[in-house]
Amino acid sequence: MCLPVIVPYAFVAHVGRLEAGAYVLKVSDQWESKAYKFRVARRASNKPGDANGDGKLDVADTVRILGYLFSQGEPPACLNLADVNDDGKLDLSDAIAILSYLFAHGRPPAAPVQCESAYDCLGRPWPIFCMGRWDCVCGECRMQCDMETCGDGYCDPDNGETVANCADCKTPSCRPVCLYAGTYSEGWYDVCGDIREVPALIRYALCAGCVPECRACGSKSEGWYDPCSGEVIKWTACDCRCK
Repeated sequence: MCLPVIVPYAFVAHVGRLEAGAYVLKVSDQWESKAYKFRVARRASNKPGDANGDGKLDVADTVRILGYLFSQGEPPACLNLADVNDDGKLDLSDAIAILSYLFAHGRPPAAPVQCESAYDCLGRPWPIFCMGRWDCVCGECRMQCDMETCGDGYCDPDNGETVANCADCKTPSCRPVCLYAGTYSEGWYDVCGDIREVPALIRYALCAGCVPECRACGSKSEGWYDPCSGEVIKWTACDCRCK
């Protein structure tokens, strides 16, 4: 007889450029429907004096500084850029400096800025050992490691390590399937080989009604586990998205 097998799959959702805020992505197929919540953070401004991070210099930046200093308000988006007079501290004089520049022809903000975009950081020395890229954050050139843990012997999907970009990751193995329930041959089998071949036995077990889970992702204990008994079915690289 032919048993139904749910094959793990993945997809990429192209959502384009989103404004800062909270979003919900709903995904549905013929078996189930799920909703995933995520947040898009506002990219920090690189403009000196831009205390609220909206990309411009105005009275709102003064309000942000004063609220932070005297009303327990939110701190400036970038503390170094809010130090308008570049005296190494954030105080009332910085708010006064902004007002003076806006309305009394005062000096422009003196907060030091190394870059306006990541392009301005190219050519700088790269003193750390990792594959990565430059980013311009709060007017400062900062190194971002894209695959910092690649090479340590473990696959870390949360840090962007995949089969394509890191040798630590192996092609995910097939999800085991419980076959021959109620017989002496009941157990976990590998059914992802040639369909003309007999399924390969992994181990005998009382497994009826159980769906294997990929657990201990990125560690030496990664593998397929029986959620009913908690026992390991097979230690192997598996797809950690399959729960």
